[in-house]
Amino acid sequence: EVVEAAFGEAVSASDEKADSTPAETEAPTEETEVVEEIIEAVFGEEISASKPAATPEETEAPEETVPAETEAEETVPTETEPAETLEEVEASEEAEEAQAEDEEDLLYAALDEAQAYIAAIMNANDPSEVVGTFGKHFTWDNEKREDGKPYFYEWSYYNGVVFEGLEYLYEVTGETQYRDYVLEYMASMINEDGSWTVTSNKGDKTAAGYVNTHGVDGYKTASLLLDAYTMSGDTRYLETAAVLYADLDAAAEEYSLPNAGNNYRHTWKSDPTPDLWLDGLYMILPFRAEYAALMGDQAELDLIVDRMQWVSDNMYNEKTGLFYHAADNAESNSGTHWLRSMGWYAAAMVDVMDHMEGENLEAMKAQLKKMVDGMAAVQNADNGMWLNNMKAELDAKSNPYETSGTALVTYAVMKAVNNGWLEESYAQMAIDAFLGICEEKLVGGVLKDICLKGAPGSTSAKFVSNEGKGVGPFIMLYTEIKEYLYGAVELEPVLESIVASGRDTFDQREAFEEPVVTALFTDFSGEERHQRRI
Repeated sequence: EVVEAAFGEAVSASDEKADSTPAETEAPTEETEVVEEIIEAVFGEEISASKPAATPEETEAPEETVPAETEAEETVPTETEPAETLEEVEASEEAEEAQAEDEEDLLYAALDEAQAYIAAIMNANDPSEVVGTFGKHFTWDNEKREDGKPYFYEWSYYNGVVFEGLEYLYEVTGETQYRDYVLEYMASMINEDGSWTVTSNKGDKTAAGYVNTHGVDGYKTASLLLDAYTMSGDTRYLETAAVLYADLDAAAEEYSLPNAGNNYRHTWKSDPTPDLWLDGLYMILPFRAEYAALMGDQAELDLIVDRMQWVSDNMYNEKTGLFYHAADNAESNSGTHWLRSMGWYAAAMVDVMDHMEGENLEAMKAQLKKMVDGMAAVQNADNGMWLNNMKAELDAKSNPYETSGTALVTYAVMKAVNNGWLEESYAQMAIDAFLGICEEKLVGGVLKDICLKGAPGSTSAKFVSNEGKGVGPFIMLYTEIKEYLYGAVELEPVLESIVASGRDTFDQREAFEEPVVTALFTDFSGEERHQRRI
């Protein structure tokens, strides 16, 4: 069979009859010697076609003498592509190396472009001037809330996310201009005597200029209070954070949702439909987690994981692998997959994970991977981005590849890789997205295609440029890319301990003990780096 397959003709080594005696067997011929050589070449051993058939007495045990059928089947020669020559192999390797170098050049060029954009944004905005002047707004503030629009003023979440991105950049690079810029903003918001800056006496505002009738969107910037405290040691920031944390404790009694994992209702001024939005997880839970970790409030950390587990279990669409923007309960949801809402959700997970250990951290890692895998399956292969409405077709005007949601999702991915919560292979998702944003959306110093706002169930959207909800996440993604490539610096500890004068602020925490606050970021990576953070 081997010879026939090789030569296309029957020259069988087994033509001899099985019952032939040695005397009757024909003498070896030139033909059988050729067959013998062929078999030896194919099988690598001497299996001579010229040996006489053995008598039954001389035959060994079948398992030792009968060749396995699978071996014969596996060794039948098949047509194969000719092997590459050494020159072809070398040329292929050189081409791959050249492509890798081109991609690396593109990445470093994109980093330079992003850095220049961030510098321009900072130069165009003086935090103390904006905060101290009624009617003046940051250039990234497209909503420009004033009297008659009683929402956020300077404390809006779309301001907070920009300054938080800059604070991350300081933590990774150690470059003090970012720290000083954030502290200038915070010092303008919280006066030296601890009072809160408010640029209007109208509107229903409470602590630190927040609006107590709006809901979770008013609390994102609270995370900056803890950042400012760890950067400066100034207890006025910690005292304000304590007030806001207590406000949220009280709000939980009225505005938490027993049918939605005890998560917070999104708005408090009215009864929204649906009640729970993915956006709100990012607005509140990272602040709650950071403060609870600082105070040693393990019960709150456990509750946060339970809240997010409910979302992972009940707001996930098995068919699409994506998450619904909003839900009332496990049976009722918005039916829409809005990109930025999933970005807020992803960012909430990794920012909460900064403060988790043990089983809580493992649970969060599983939730994150589930979400990221769903996004990876529908990431655009050409630009690394996602459509604003993920269930609709591409439309350059009404449904483009959107900047803010893409940046948020891949910020979370790269941060998870940097901390060892996701495998390093996921880093390419973030690199592709960053390159796509820089190539297609950052044009002439303008960051475009940022969705202004999105309501659950709605498929209409307005797209703007240089808007805070896109600028901040872009800075955050840029920061994590830098850390992936260069590592993070080790910052000198700012604080030795929480000063005694601040203790009375925390009387709602019976288990409070004076902690030593050390540098939050080091040049370690992966799990070791996460443990150093803790």
